[in-house]
Amino acid sequence: MKKFSIHAIVFAVIFFLMPTNTVWALNPYQPETRVEILTEATVGDTPGSRPVFSRIIAGPVQKNDDVRSIDFFNAASGNLMGRLKFLPDGKLSWEGKGATAKRFQTNDLLIIPGLLIPMDVLPVNRFFNTKETAVYDFRREAGGRSFVDQIRLSVQSVSRAQARQAQWLRLEKEIPPELKLIKAVDLHTGQLIVKQLWAIGDDWWLYEQTPFRRSWRIK
Repeated sequence: MKKFSIHAIVFAVIFFLMPTNTVWALNPYQPETRVEILTEATVGDTPGSRPVFSRIIAGPVQKNDDVRSIDFFNAASGNLMGRLKFLPDGKLSWEGKGATAKRFQTNDLLIIPGLLIPMDVLPVNRFFNTKETAVYDFRREAGGRSFVDQIRLSVQSVSRAQARQAQWLRLEKEIPPELKLIKAVDLHTGQLIVKQLWAIGDDWWLYEQTPFRRSWRIK
């Protein structure tokens, strides 16, 4: 007869007592196996322009004491593109291209607009279990003046059929019938900043879109 640790038993009890609509990824953005991503850079409406695609490898998660991190590699060259760190105090850190660019950052959110690497982090666990929206304020200084950027985050349910119709799915595996779309928009302009499509229980999104790129999880 197999023996189970007390931790495993407690986890199992909690897991099965939770309502099905509250079961979510325990560690979003920290995949235990590597994730392969197909990214299309936005090229605008220039006549004759062709989509610019690249393949990026993210993860697997690396654990060093209390710090967890995932590396992003160019799949073709194998070159390191950047590293996303989850620090012990709950903060996020990005090391790599775009490190000094404009960013929106809190303990559970990190967005670097314009960066073509799909490394944006949204508060997935917080917004999956609510239908409410939330507004984040970010203060910045420019030209001796102070500005406040406001981002509204929201979540909505999306069916598998809707996601396929929108061409958001390229992963070759069984996709659950209900998905969640988490969206961040500029509160002042209503313009999209980033949106991500998630499946319940996954540690990585299925689709991500910003004004600068579209990305699909393909493996």
